[in-house]
Amino acid sequence: MAGTRNDSEEYHNGFLLASHGPLAPGALRSAELIVGELAPEQVSVLQLDPGNDLQLFEKQMRTTVEQLLVHNDHVIIVTDLLGGTPNNVASKIFLTNQQVELVTGLNLGLLLELFAKKDTRIVLDAVVAAAQKAIRNMNELRQTDKQEAEGWL
Repeated sequence: MAGTRNDSEEYHNGFLLASHGPLAPGALRSAELIVGELAPEQVSVLQLDPGNDLQLFEKQMRTTVEQLLVHNDHVIIVTDLLGGTPNNVASKIFLTNQQVELVTGLNLGLLLELFAKKDTRIVLDAVVAAAQKAIRNMNELRQTDKQEAEGWL
């Protein structure tokens, strides 16, 4: 069930970041330091804390997705951990709504890739590949010659 559009601002992609604890709100704040603030109609966060009611968490996620769909053609849910409760709840929504996409592995690089493409058709495979490429073992710099290492810096 899609949200009902109104006459206010409309966007191509909305984002819901969901995590265990404060990872999602913290990652959003960090990303917005770099790319600028996103409109509240375009991004929301949910955090699951110890003792939270899981049925209420699922209801909040469903409601948040519907609210985002009022202003966005699609919603991309980004969760922190494959198999974790936020991802499992998001999977239920994703499987029943064609306007929702789901990616797990929330990190700053992934958010920057997504937010840079927020007004275009996002191909999640390409975004995930770019985010994965940015994860590096910097110890390998010790194995390279100095000139190559300086290219990293």
